[in-house]
Amino acid sequence: MTGMKTLAIAALLTASILVAPADAAEVDNAAWLATQLRAAEAAARADANARQLDEALEAYFAGRHTDALAGLAAAAEDGVVEAMHWLGVIYETGGVAAPDDEQAARWYQEAVDESDYAPAQYRLGVMYEFGRGVGKDDATAVELYRDAAEQGHVDAQRNLGSAYERGWVEEKDLAESFRWYQRAADQGDDIALSGAERIARQLKAENVELSEIEAAMVEYYSGDAFRAVSGFTALTGDRDEAGMSWLGYMAENGYGTPRNLARAAGLYNEAAKYGDLKAIVALATMFYFGDPVPQDLARAAGLFQEAAAKGWAIAAFNLGYMYDIGSGVESDRALALRWYRYADLLGYDPAGDELKRLGQ
Repeated sequence: MTGMKTLAIAALLTASILVAPADAAEVDNAAWLATQLRAAEAAARADANARQLDEALEAYFAGRHTDALAGLAAAAEDGVVEAMHWLGVIYETGGVAAPDDEQAARWYQEAVDESDYAPAQYRLGVMYEFGRGVGKDDATAVELYRDAAEQGHVDAQRNLGSAYERGWVEEKDLAESFRWYQRAADQGDDIALSGAERIARQLKAENVELSEIEAAMVEYYSGDAFRAVSGFTALTGDRDEAGMSWLGYMAENGYGTPRNLARAAGLYNEAAKYGDLKAIVALATMFYFGDPVPQDLARAAGLFQEAAAKGWAIAAFNLGYMYDIGSGVESDRALALRWYRYADLLGYDPAGDELKRLGQ
């Protein structure tokens, strides 16, 4: 495989603007200019690759399969991992001809080798779990699920929660099961939410030793909001970003504490400074609706993009919606499709409905 390693989504996450350095006298101007030009060229290539992928997928969903396969193969040759992934999907599902699990696994493996691409890691994990196109290997399946889950893939997070709950491959570990169910639940997965609630009750009943933040979350998921608030409050004194984020969530919804949107916004803002994705998305939502903060759609879009770039599927979906309807950003069908597609590939099911509505 030759060409530049790139995700098609990279065109959305990179903006290259030639800006003079703050103190040009202290900078080697030739080296600086060369660096800026390389960045601009990389952004242009990423944008070209994204457009190439868009055209190939439009052809696929329009039934022009020969054009689609040629376009995806060309993009894959250029190192576009999403194109490799889509070739895997087409071969796995029989989207063009009869299903071919071996070819599907090969393309998923290409994407994983090229750039540790979370959607391909997840699909390849499924192939190993069920022995489709590759030899059945539960340990490899779990390893791939973990790699994808660490990058925010919702289905992989849920699968890991189930694996540790059942003692599949490794020993049964309820605390680890809870951690993964909880992460998927945070991204809106209802099955994972049920899993987190179920495991939380077991952890509490068995008095399993947990970290302070996990203990507070267990109180929340087992139904004791007041104890959860007490635990989250204790963590805010240490500027724990997860504690602040969760306390913001409790204040926003009036769980275990009086509902106070202004307080919630302040806590989300503090947690967001430390990079807490849950807080970043919550704060973006507040800026989008203008409650309790002044409406700022541009800032909402920027925060959603920040979280989406780090694998938060709901943020990618919301950004797709903003481009879809032209809210805070210029309406752009291509960008809406890219972000919806990214959210869908990360396992956020509502994105699939929007893609179908838009013809994909």
